[in-house]
Amino acid sequence: MLYLRRAKLVTAVYVERRVRVRLPDGTETEALTYVADRKHRQYAGHLDRERLLTLVRQGLGRSGPNAEYVLNTEAHLRELASSTRPSNGWRLSCGRDERDR
Repeated sequence: MLYLRRAKLVTAVYVERRVRVRLPDGTETEALTYVADRKHRQYAGHLDRERLLTLVRQGLGRSGPNAEYVLNTEAHLRELASSTRPSNGWRLSCGRDERDR
């Protein structure tokens, strides 16, 4: 838990929230989530696609390149067969694919 807090709460752009979730077997439980604070100065959801791509491509954190993080997150969500796909995540990975071709 401490690792997650150190990773996600560095600049306070994320807010911890506990939510009820349903597991694949139908069991309901509580989960700890990190939600972007849309009022935070670092929130990027309002930026246009090209600006988002620029920021993601140049980003480098303690865990590696930001573009790699976005692509890994998308791949993991697909693997989990999530019905919720971050719209910006999909656009960012497509942008990277288009750039690298």
